[in-house]
Amino acid sequence: MVRLQSKATTPGPSLARRGAESWKQTGSTDKPEEKTMKAKTVAVIGMMVWCVLMAVALNMFSAGRAEAQGVDWTVTVRNPTPWQARITVWYPLLLTTWQTIEPGQSAVFHLGANCPTALEGFFATSGPFPHLQSTDMYGTWYSTGALGAVACAHHKFKICSKPGKEGKLEDLAYSFCKE
Repeated sequence: MVRLQSKATTPGPSLARRGAESWKQTGSTDKPEEKTMKAKTVAVIGMMVWCVLMAVALNMFSAGRAEAQGVDWTVTVRNPTPWQARITVWYPLLLTTWQTIEPGQSAVFHLGANCPTALEGFFATSGPFPHLQSTDMYGTWYSTGALGAVACAHHKFKICSKPGKEGKLEDLAYSFCKE
């Protein structure tokens, strides 16, 4: 009977150690964990860019349909305050249009096929110009009008004071309320 003998081998470096040695050999200053984190960050940024492009494409598609149907989206803003207001309406691709609204008056913004996204503005006073809190077309307050969500519809708003700020002419004391 023949007996087979196996040669004893010394165990090689662990997989983790070989990986650590390989990044040292390539001259990279990034550790494997850092490379993974960078790859995830790039993936997240890529997804965000894709989402923005899809939103723009969707708006262009809806604008094309609206234009073909002769739609003229409007945003009406009423100014019941005693101060003149300069109001800006945002729509996609960071485009804007603005009008000055006298106290007690209203203004209608005709946007054609462009769907409105947000409102912002300020009171045109002799002193500093107090800003109104930016608002999207659904009535949510934002720090800037550029963040508003697309809302393809006709909208009516009035300038209104925020809770506890009635009659105070100061920054962000007023915003827009749906009518």
